[in-house]
Amino acid sequence: GTLFEWPDFPVNGGERSLCWCSMAPSDAHDPDCSSPADFQHEIGALDVVGPFAGQSYVCEVSDGTCRANPVRGHGLEDGFSLLYTSRALCSRVADGPSGASLEVFSQPAVNCGSYFQGCTTTWPKELMADAPAADFRLCWCGKDICNTTADFSIDVGVLRVMRGPRQIVTRSAGR
Repeated sequence: GTLFEWPDFPVNGGERSLCWCSMAPSDAHDPDCSSPADFQHEIGALDVVGPFAGQSYVCEVSDGTCRANPVRGHGLEDGFSLLYTSRALCSRVADGPSGASLEVFSQPAVNCGSYFQGCTTTWPKELMADAPAADFRLCWCGKDICNTTADFSIDVGVLRVMRGPRQIVTRSAGR
């Protein structure tokens, strides 16, 4: 058999079709494998472990600890971390003013095996003390070792940080 390897590339969790293109030079009508449409033969599945994209969470900082749960994904296990950042995209390391970005790592995820709670990532009170009220990009690292913010290149969604008491809107009957 032949071994095919892909370089690291940011992709969210899920199962993908693995398709094949034959470059047999038998006649002029054979594909040159330069277009996705040339890959007509499904030969298997690629199982990608990781969180799904497009998730959103709200964190009320006045409560202290910030939690994102349940983090939904494919094959997630306890121990992964998320990063919330002011970057516009997870794949861009420094795009804030003068290259500065607010970037904060979560504590390792817990409860991934719990059906009723799901994967929970937490930012303790100490890490949330200086967080402004804003929407932040949530990023995940799909590598075995995640030491730098650049390792967190996979977009999970948005964490909205709110400060202060929640506003309660009431309506009076008959007015």
